[in-house]
Amino acid sequence: MRKGYFSVAIAIITIFFLPVSLWGLTLEVYLEPQVSLNQENITLGDIARISYPLPEGEKVAELTELGVLSPSQPERVITAQEIYNHLCARGIPQLDYIYFSGAMECRVRLQGQWVSVVQLEGEIGDEIRKRFEFVKRLEVRLASPEQVFLPDGCEYRISLPTSFNPWGSVTAELDILSSEGEVVSKLPLRLEIRAFRNVVRAKETLKRGEVIDASSVYVVEEVLDYRNFKALDDPTKVVGKVARRNINQGELITPSSFEEEALVQRGDLVTMVARNGGITVTALGKARSDGALGEVIIVENLDSRKRVQGRIIGERMVEVAVK
Repeated sequence: MRKGYFSVAIAIITIFFLPVSLWGLTLEVYLEPQVSLNQENITLGDIARISYPLPEGEKVAELTELGVLSPSQPERVITAQEIYNHLCARGIPQLDYIYFSGAMECRVRLQGQWVSVVQLEGEIGDEIRKRFEFVKRLEVRLASPEQVFLPDGCEYRISLPTSFNPWGSVTAELDILSSEGEVVSKLPLRLEIRAFRNVVRAKETLKRGEVIDASSVYVVEEVLDYRNFKALDDPTKVVGKVARRNINQGELITPSSFEEEALVQRGDLVTMVARNGGITVTALGKARSDGALGEVIIVENLDSRKRVQGRIIGERMVEVAVK
């Protein structure tokens, strides 16, 4: 009888004094039903309370990564099964059981605010008007996304393409900026643009060489597209000009419809301007041909009698290159 009690005592002592490494341990996970984060990376410690007998194993469990949030996906639902799979892959020492309590899934949200479509469309419209001042009315429809999420502490900047036409489908970018002004992410914006502008059209047929007066043209508001993009919008820019070619009734009036005013006539005395670094030198010359602003003509230096090319920069002023 005493021998039996002795054997039981030895067994109890052995059980209590066995090394911990021979035992399987239980990891307890209390999952919160809902959590708001101010960072994009999600770890288990962010959304649950963890308890584990081994401190190093508890730390590994807390740092288990569960994915990321972003302005394009500011909300996620993480289930207990998903957490279980991640923990099993972590290789936590001596882990035998995982016990869940609390919620069976957690809804994780990125802290911040939603920017409405109406606000974005308005700001995009303002940027387009700055670039195309002749636009009278503008309709901007944001095709995607439906709204934009802005994380706490972040701002945004709308980036329109350097060169684009203000009609039809346009793709822009929304830059999400950190508090330091660095771009943390970019979102594509698909836009549908419909703009309206004034255009000048011929009220009657104008013949080549005819001087255009106010009664010869009219102004109408039209939808902007590639056909009227270069049309003039102000009749005062047309009146007094000479038609370069025949202009049909109803035809758009563009800068190419009339002759540019000649600022230099053949035989005029002109001021020749030569620049080299910060030094400007002028001389007197004679124009050998007519020309309008920006056109290149031949001028003759009255002192040297040398003929050079020059670009008209003003009334009877020609800039020549320094060789």
